[in-house]
Amino acid sequence: MNKAIKRICNSVRAIFAFEDISGNKTLENAYNNNMIKTNFYLKNTSNYYLKIDEFKKLNNFDELTSYKNYILNSLKKMCVENEIIQNNDQFDTEKVLLKLDKFLGFYIDFPDIFDKDEFNWLPYLNYNSDLVLHNITSLESVNKHWEEYGICEKRVINGSLGLLTSRGVISQSYLNSLTYILKIKKLIGDNFKNTIIYDVNGGVGMNTYYLKKMGCMDIILVNKPEECLLSSYYLLSLFNENDVTLFGEDTDNSILIVPNYKYVGLLDSISYFIHCDGENANVVSDSDFDPRKFDEKFLLISA
Repeated sequence: MNKAIKRICNSVRAIFAFEDISGNKTLENAYNNNMIKTNFYLKNTSNYYLKIDEFKKLNNFDELTSYKNYILNSLKKMCVENEIIQNNDQFDTEKVLLKLDKFLGFYIDFPDIFDKDEFNWLPYLNYNSDLVLHNITSLESVNKHWEEYGICEKRVINGSLGLLTSRGVISQSYLNSLTYILKIKKLIGDNFKNTIIYDVNGGVGMNTYYLKKMGCMDIILVNKPEECLLSSYYLLSLFNENDVTLFGEDTDNSILIVPNYKYVGLLDSISYFIHCDGENANVVSDSDFDPRKFDEKFLLISA
C-alpha cells in the first residue's frame, strides 16, 4: 500500500498546486509527502466516512436490529421491483445474492477495506451473531464478552454495520450503490464495454467499484478535491494499480479520478453523466445533456 499512498500524495500536490491549504493538516501532510500520517488518516477517516450514517443512527441492540431488518426489506423490495425474485418467494439472502450476480453479470461483494483494530461494541455484536443467542446484547455484556473471550478467540472487533453475509456487510451505502447500478443497467442495457461513464460527486467510489466490475469501459469519478484522497485510497485498495489513474498522472487507465474543477474539459467523450444522491439515481444520455443545467445541479449537490 506504500506505493499507493505515494501516488495519492503526488496527486494531492497536483490538485492543490495553486491553492492555499495551510491549516488543513490532512492535505498538508499529503502535499508534503508525509506518507505515514497520510496513510493513518486515510485508514481511519475513510473508515468513519463509510460508516458515519450508520453510527449516527445506532446506539443499541434494538436500533441495530431495526437497521438490519430495514436493509433486508429494502434488498427484497429492490429485487422484486427488478423482477429478480417474486414477492411471495421465500427470501434467502445468500441465494438472492447469487441471482443478483447472474442478473448484473458480476460477483457482488461488500468490501470493508479499512482498519478494524479498535474495538467497537456494536460492530462486534453485528459480526458475532452467536452472542445474540446467549442474550449478550447490551453494552456492558458485549464489552465483558470481548474482554473474557473475544480477544483470545481473535474475533472480528470492528467493521461496517448492516446485514452480515458471506460476502461482507450490506450497509446502507452499499445498498444504495446496488440500487443505482440496477437503475443504470436498466437504462444503458448490456453495452457497458463501449460506454464511458461520468460519476459525478462519486464519494468514496462505491458506484465506480460496481461499474468497473460490471464491465464499463471507462469511468471518470469526479469529487470535491479533498474527497479525491478517499476515493483514491478506496479504489486503489480494491483494484490493480494499473486500473486506476489519479489526477496528475499521465497513464490512461479505465478509472480516472479528477477534482470537480477539472470536469468541464472532459465532457465531449462521455457517453453518460451520472449523479447518484439519496434515493434517486439521475442518469442522462449525452444526447439530452444540457451543460448549463448540469453545471448548476452539480454545484448545488456538492455544496
